[in-house]
Amino acid sequence: MEALIVKFLSDSLKPGELIRLREWLTMPGNQKIFENYVKSNQDLLLLFHNGKKDEAYSKIWNKINEKEKPVKKLNTKKLSYTMAAAVLVFILGSVFLIRTYLSPENNTGDLVPSRKSVVLKLSNGESLILDPDDTLVNVTSNGMVKSRHRSNQLNYHNPQLKTTGEPELNIIEVPNGNRFKLVLADSTVVHLNAGATLKYPVYFRKTGNREISLNGEAYFEVAKDKERPFVVRSDDLEIEVLGTRFNFSSYQDKELSEVVLVEGSVKMKPNLPDHPSVSEVVLKPGFKGALNNASETIEVEEVDTYLYTAWINGKLIFRNKTFNEILETLERHYNVKIVNENQELGRSKFNTSFGDVKLERILFYFEKMYGISYEIKEDKIVIK
Repeated sequence: MEALIVKFLSDSLKPGELIRLREWLTMPGNQKIFENYVKSNQDLLLLFHNGKKDEAYSKIWNKINEKEKPVKKLNTKKLSYTMAAAVLVFILGSVFLIRTYLSPENNTGDLVPSRKSVVLKLSNGESLILDPDDTLVNVTSNGMVKSRHRSNQLNYHNPQLKTTGEPELNIIEVPNGNRFKLVLADSTVVHLNAGATLKYPVYFRKTGNREISLNGEAYFEVAKDKERPFVVRSDDLEIEVLGTRFNFSSYQDKELSEVVLVEGSVKMKPNLPDHPSVSEVVLKPGFKGALNNASETIEVEEVDTYLYTAWINGKLIFRNKTFNEILETLERHYNVKIVNENQELGRSKFNTSFGDVKLERILFYFEKMYGISYEIKEDKIVIK
């Protein structure tokens, strides 16, 4: 029955399936199950986060009206109106909650500390603070521009820069509560998520691989170069590409390293000296490869790539994630410590989405929709 509810939410129910869903909803307790499932699927309401209120309302009404057309050979008119009314009341109630408490204009107050700045570490040991409001130009001893920083973006692409000798290595550190965009010397674009660290050369040699190292999560738009493969290394994994778009998540404090391929082709090469038998895997677009350090295996599955790349635009999308997993992401995204004292809640799984809103609005959502309680103690948030 869950599949039918998903189809209802995604506008893909066939007439016969709609009949089955109607009949199922007449059974005691099933309407509550239906409502709870709709609660945890906020894709319908995501438009509100983007300010597209008219489009959101249109989709809601169409979802009700189009699915409640009379079906031949079955007298379900009364039942249809009953179901439509129940669903409409619930969905509009949810919309009201999202509009009132999760819209940008209502984001008053702030539970979290101010965001820290991104740090650029140069090969000579010097550290530079990259303030989003400042412009920074890094030059060589003879006056050639190596990089330019402006509006939270650092750009190394300069075809006029001489690339003789061994390239200097720089390190960019993105603190929790921040994101950053980096353009490498070959014009590859790297979107760095909160808590990520990237080590890279200021330019790539004319021959050989283009190699960088990552700890954390980043989305890559790799410049095509058949003669120089692009290689991303983490502690336990190596990704080799020619030209592609993919998301790579490999935090040191997590057992799972994931690669989601949006376009092109990538090769996942495990870097596990103690387990050399783990085979490399080639991913196709629309697939995710996950290396589990505990089981020493790479699992491949087809996924909706948007769910893994929406963070680039400030959106948080959770699908079948435990509450504790959601809290881990919120800690990194908002740079705040969250302690969950409700172990049963921590194991519960949710499907939900949020736009670019303050943390207290998300906590308020869980409080009103799922009855959680929380309080602020010194520099942390405690879930009761």
